[in-house]
Amino acid sequence: MFHVLHETVQVQDIKDARQLASEITTKGASLYDLLSREVDLRVRHLICLSLFLQLPYYLSFIMMLTVILHFKI
Repeated sequence: MFHVLHETVQVQDIKDARQLASEITTKGASLYDLLSREVDLRVRHLICLSLFLQLPYYLSFIMMLTVILHFKI
């Protein structure tokens, strides 16, 4: 009786280990995909941030052009 119970526990342990290995593989693949997207998103974030930081320059340039055009009219 103990021998059969011991084998049943071993079989369940093997099934659990396979399930865990499958979950680890799936989560690892998902993490790999997310990390590869993170690089692209970081670049896009930096581009947007640099454009935002240049906004006052562009606004002052537009205001200057508006004043120049106003005096030419």
